[in-house]
Amino acid sequence: MTDFIEFPLESGPQPVPRPGQPLPRRRALRFRVIDGPEQLPEEAGLFVLMGARPGETPRPLAFGHVPGNLRKQLPQRPEFAQALREGYLTTAIAPLPPGCDPERMVEALGRQHRAPINRRQRALREIDAARLRPAPLEDEPPLAAQ
Repeated sequence: MTDFIEFPLESGPQPVPRPGQPLPRRRALRFRVIDGPEQLPEEAGLFVLMGARPGETPRPLAFGHVPGNLRKQLPQRPEFAQALREGYLTTAIAPLPPGCDPERMVEALGRQHRAPINRRQRALREIDAARLRPAPLEDEPPLAAQ
């Protein structure tokens, strides 16, 4: 039996349905749980690395996207190494929905489902971006001789 995990996707404000109208359907992305790395497909796709510490419920550690061969590239990714240190249990995969930007999709999933590895990656990107910004010019006080 193949197992699936569905992760709801963020959506903007939904209009309140009028009486008699169906409720808006919540969108979710469906990931197929795989038994091991040998079951990874040799194609591009989204992944979620699931893990848990002893006595905890499994949760997403990281979401990501591999633009090439999942079987070859995923085990080499830094997210995979980090997940191994944080109680990695299994991987689930999904095709990238047509028309979606993979970086934005991964960012949204990681943020919404509080994946710790994605949170750290985002924090490091923000630190790097802050380092690259020029420091604001401060008004210098006039020299005493002026």
